[in-house]
Amino acid sequence: MLAADQSQITRTILSALSNTGYMRFTHRPKSEAEANELLQSGEVQFVVTIPSDFTRRLVRGERAQVLIDAGCHRSDRRRQSAGRGGAGDQPGAGARHRSGR
Repeated sequence: MLAADQSQITRTILSALSNTGYMRFTHRPKSEAEANELLQSGEVQFVVTIPSDFTRRLVRGERAQVLIDAGCHRSDRRRQSAGRGGAGDQPGAGARHRSGR
């Protein structure tokens, strides 16, 4: 998980996500680049990102978003790209926040 907003609201949302049992937060990257590395290496399956203006936007009634990026392992990317004619060694998509396997 990569949470740039450290408010009580953010902590409550992250706790609720963790309590669902679908996600287990195992890493706390310090940057988006570190989160991307974790995803691309297959060390994490998801990265959950909460932007720095999340609480401010939520309180103002504006659209506040939480981003969940899912990575895939290199072997999975090969299988997926084989059907589309793509290169299997392409790096995975960028990530924001993560949860463990």
